[in-house]
Amino acid sequence: MVGRVEYGVDTPGEADLPALLERAKGQWHANFCMVPLAHPRYWRDHRKPRQEQFTRSDLVLNSEAWSVHVIGKMSPWLQLDSPDETFRRQSEAAFKQELAWASHLSLSAIVVPLPAGKAVNHAHSINQAVSALPHMHIWVRVPLAHPARGDDSSMVQADDEGATSGHMAWASWNRVRSLCEHAPNLGVALLMGADLPDDPRQLERW
Repeated sequence: MVGRVEYGVDTPGEADLPALLERAKGQWHANFCMVPLAHPRYWRDHRKPRQEQFTRSDLVLNSEAWSVHVIGKMSPWLQLDSPDETFRRQSEAAFKQELAWASHLSLSAIVVPLPAGKAVNHAHSINQAVSALPHMHIWVRVPLAHPARGDDSSMVQADDEGATSGHMAWASWNRVRSLCEHAPNLGVALLMGADLPDDPRQLERW
């Protein structure tokens, strides 16, 4: 028996969402679009509240489209374990703001970055989210193989000495789900490139 497979389109923050969603469903036969919860250019400072909106209006789509065909993406710049207290507090405030917005839209799922290192505060924030919003799935974005250091798409900085890149990615994800007590609405969004790992065990563990 073959399980149901769904796929979506990753969209930029400035996209014409209604038009893109129609194209994704009609031309590409996609099930959903992944949409940034906040505009990528909107930098929020909890010390200086801004009056303008930080993202698009909820009226651009109807409630069914939001809840069925849209997956939200957390801002990639969030660093909930930053040693800089000001930046950490700013990230925490933005995390809560984006989470509240996703709940307001009744999104079925959101994607959050995989935290760096042990990232206790980041995992704690995710755990609070999965507990407070049991109806919403939270997917942690995990690369199948640990990216090379210096890759700005990387959100993983695992600290296991001597680990292979595949093990480092797995260890980082496993740490997060363990700290979140294996919450049923916590899942993984596995990033798979064109080339799969040579070691089949890296695939089997997933």
